[in-house]
Amino acid sequence: MVQRNERNAIIQHGTMTLIRKTALTETGNWAEWCICEDAELGLRLFEHGFEAVYMNHSFGRGVMPDNFSAYKTQRFRWAYGAVQILKRHWRSLAEGDSLTRGQKYHFISGWLPWFADAAHIVFVMAAIFWSVLLLLKWVEFPPAVFLVPTLSVFVFKIVAGFWLYHERIKCGWRDRIGAAIAGMALSHAVARAMWQGLFTSGKPFFRTPNAPINRPPFRPF
Repeated sequence: MVQRNERNAIIQHGTMTLIRKTALTETGNWAEWCICEDAELGLRLFEHGFEAVYMNHSFGRGVMPDNFSAYKTQRFRWAYGAVQILKRHWRSLAEGDSLTRGQKYHFISGWLPWFADAAHIVFVMAAIFWSVLLLLKWVEFPPAVFLVPTLSVFVFKIVAGFWLYHERIKCGWRDRIGAAIAGMALSHAVARAMWQGLFTSGKPFFRTPNAPINRPPFRPF
């Protein structure tokens, strides 16, 4: 976020965000067609020449999803909403001068890992199908074209995740392993959201069930 702030490319999140009313009304208010309306509004503000500022200071705290089902639903909504935004704003992101090169780069690169999950599930399904044919002795051992992408993405995500958590979060091995498991557990939900987002556009908004007020939220390990 600090880097994106330097290039006026902050991705807006609903939590702890302040928006000038005149900027909101001048750009068309909230996009009710998008289930990630906060991120969509942020990109639209940039298209209209407005600026955003990231404050590297905590002004408040939110709560995490109350269980894994809620966690998965939340990530599905984020990924599906990202595809909705890309489909609606692809011209601004691909051409034209309404966005700077830095803004285009940060928005596109920020969502690319979710497309990697979408591609990964295709290779996994192809590998499973090939394995069935292998058991039936209809084919030879799967060629490298199936094995290399699947294993490479898996290894890269694990290594990158461990390194980032070590460098940025400064957490121990236990938390790093838990984060890796959580990330892998969300791969299917993200991939499903990306593919559905490419071919549909009318998924409803589901509010993420967060930890109830009458008891503390889950603590990390």
